[in-house]
Amino acid sequence: DLPPLNAEERDLVRRFPLPAGVADALLNKKLLGVALDVSPTTLDAWIAQGLPCHTRGTNGSAYEFRLSVAYAWRAAREAAE
Repeated sequence: DLPPLNAEERDLVRRFPLPAGVADALLNKKLLGVALDVSPTTLDAWIAQGLPCHTRGTNGSAYEFRLSVAYAWRAAREAAE
């Protein structure tokens, strides 16, 4: 089971939902890069710019991202450009 979204995440995901047929999931940095078709360098830049992380990576602990939130965050940025 995925953890519940906070109010800000719920609003973002409602405005920019995942494409039909794409299941939400918690992904590590590598898998998120594959899912969004971006490089690790791009993800690092996005993290620095506020990409929401479910779990922040530390030494020996991987980042975790909620796919629906990361997708919506990216879509919101693109819509604002």
